[in-house]
Amino acid sequence: MTTITNTGVTTTDLAVDTDTVKVDSANDRVYINRTTQSSSHDAFVVSSPAGGVGGGATRVNATVTAEDLTGDSGAHANAFLVTKAKGNYYNGLEMASTSGHVGGWIGHWNGSSSDRELQARVGGTGINASDTLAMQVTSAGYVKQPAQPAFMAKGNNATYITTSPIPFPTVDYNIGNHYNNSNYTFTAPVAGRYFFHAHVGLVSAGSGNQIYPWFNVNGSNTQYTYHNVNASGYNNCHLTCIFNLSASDTVKVTMSLSGATYYNGQAETRFMGYLLG
Repeated sequence: MTTITNTGVTTTDLAVDTDTVKVDSANDRVYINRTTQSSSHDAFVVSSPAGGVGGGATRVNATVTAEDLTGDSGAHANAFLVTKAKGNYYNGLEMASTSGHVGGWIGHWNGSSSDRELQARVGGTGINASDTLAMQVTSAGYVKQPAQPAFMAKGNNATYITTSPIPFPTVDYNIGNHYNNSNYTFTAPVAGRYFFHAHVGLVSAGSGNQIYPWFNVNGSNTQYTYHNVNASGYNNCHLTCIFNLSASDTVKVTMSLSGATYYNGQAETRFMGYLLG
């Protein structure tokens, strides 16, 4: 019951059918379909009743709707779920199951108006607690994916060679560490479409000699580019492809040569790739 005095509403809990709605005034909490909670920081809790909402057994919703508002001549009205953090902190939507934390889509005022951003985070034990920052949308509208698998590797044997697979031991960047600079192989961490490019900038050959750089997928030469040299001199070869890979598929660059060599310098020989999605 709620006690009314000449100074207003006082102390005791509001209980309107304690199996449906409970206002816990002592702890500043409101429950719907629950009279207790396990998370001490929750001020408002909505849970499913026995048997589920409307007799269902697998879903419960909390809905904010503007469909009955009459603004703008009844044609249009806004509906928002608003969260507001204090100071330079996070706010937004956190998602979890009874098995643990999943992730969240959150806002972050990171010290100044120019540092504001929206973030998609996943994994870990909570927001900004050993989770992965998967996507950032900056206040300038730039979309960044800091954890997206990507790499760029270079040769470092500054001489003409005939080695296969082509050695790319020097790494410029290797996000996720899915490129191995010992066997010059990229291993797909997840299934998806991946973009790859290989640059062989200097090829030395005499008349009638040939060179075939290949993309090798899972140990099988899959795509090549070709030069049949008509006169002694220098040429270049490039390979570009989007592969649909399964998790743990491998990609490297092999070389087939007939009377030719290629220069394995850092500026002349490069291999790169990244996950498109």
